[in-house]
Amino acid sequence: MLGGWSLGGIHAYETSRQLIAQGETITNLIMIDSPCPGTLPPLPSPTLNLLEKAGVFDGLSSSGGPITERTRLHFLGSVRALEHYTVTPLPAGKSPGKVTVIWAQEGVLEGREEQGKEYMAATSSGDINADMDKAKQWLTGKRDSFGPSGWDKLTGTEVACHVVGGNHFSIMFPPKIAAVAAAVATGLPSK
Repeated sequence: MLGGWSLGGIHAYETSRQLIAQGETITNLIMIDSPCPGTLPPLPSPTLNLLEKAGVFDGLSSSGGPITERTRLHFLGSVRALEHYTVTPLPAGKSPGKVTVIWAQEGVLEGREEQGKEYMAATSSGDINADMDKAKQWLTGKRDSFGPSGWDKLTGTEVACHVVGGNHFSIMFPPKIAAVAAAVATGLPSK
């Protein structure tokens, strides 16, 4: 069983693809609010600074304060690595046993429009292309699509989709993490 949140879901997919190619069996693949690679480009690098200014990360660090420099560098490195990733679909007939995608119901700026004005102005300046704008909208805008979003095409199998209240970040902390855990449990084999 493999799973991951955000970019970690893309890592879980790629790991499962490589393991399947080596003859391993993957029984469950779970992506938690993970955009399907190939359908959205990576977020523009200034995104982290702008979202931090909007207060999106408040309370996400273990200290309750701003995110650490280490976390910032990890995020930026992950975004850069994704820029060079070429996704490969799983071979026909080699899909994981069960694929589950869990989506956050809200964009990170829903309900934070005032704090997000600087972010929206900076990323609407024409410095980003239409594809990058789609990535920005996926993370920050109002969400209204909760289907497989391309994961079905990459995995070659039906995808069970779930929606949990909260945004990309808030779903990973109490009390919203309980709904994520319940959705993950639906993807696990019954005892």
